[in-house]
Amino acid sequence: MADAFAEMAFLDAAPAGSALEPPATSHVISVGFTHPLQGRITLYLPLACKRGFVQNVYGRRWEELRAAEIDDCLLELGNVLAGGFLASYCGSGAPRSVTLPSLHFDDTEIPCEGESVTESFEAEGLPFRVTVCLPALP
Repeated sequence: MADAFAEMAFLDAAPAGSALEPPATSHVISVGFTHPLQGRITLYLPLACKRGFVQNVYGRRWEELRAAEIDDCLLELGNVLAGGFLASYCGSGAPRSVTLPSLHFDDTEIPCEGESVTESFEAEGLPFRVTVCLPALP
């Protein structure tokens, strides 16, 4: 997680010291994966965190960005997170298959059949959280 934020947006991200309750999310990014295991990773981004990430990726102010650029950036973040999770969980050389990432305004339409684990993070003081859902956690 921290690597994706650092490499894509030059933001230092780290696990939060305790389970934080982030502010209301402005976007939920979800990516399913189908190989070598099935599941889903979902990223909950408050507006300030989303803005900071996207502005750093593009090197431009929020007001200068088109909606399509913002969405593309967030979708790519979802891809990178899913790939990074699978690489760390299954090994970096393992072939992987992920679904197309999707953007949501809440998680009511995001399926999670099985068990889930949610972790809280901070990116330079901005809280966000990630949930990984697997059919059965080993």
